[in-house]
Amino acid sequence: MSINWSSDGTMCAGAGGNGNVAFAQIVDKTISWANWDLKLCDDNKIYVTDLIHEMNEELEFNDRVIHMSLRYNHLVVVTPT
Repeated sequence: MSINWSSDGTMCAGAGGNGNVAFAQIVDKTISWANWDLKLCDDNKIYVTDLIHEMNEELEFNDRVIHMSLRYNHLVVVTPT
């Protein structure tokens, strides 16, 4: 049996003694700041919600999202490329 994480820490692969292989990735990560809620629903899509104005927006990226941070009215998103 063996489990390994990707170098960016967002995906995992595991293998069992019977030959089964499993893959996993981080999804449904949620962060909040002030009146904003962000949810990583797919590996490359972030849903942004403004709770005061009741507005929603979908941000889609070409690559998977490794990390996202929201502070001081700025969103920073990190992708592999």
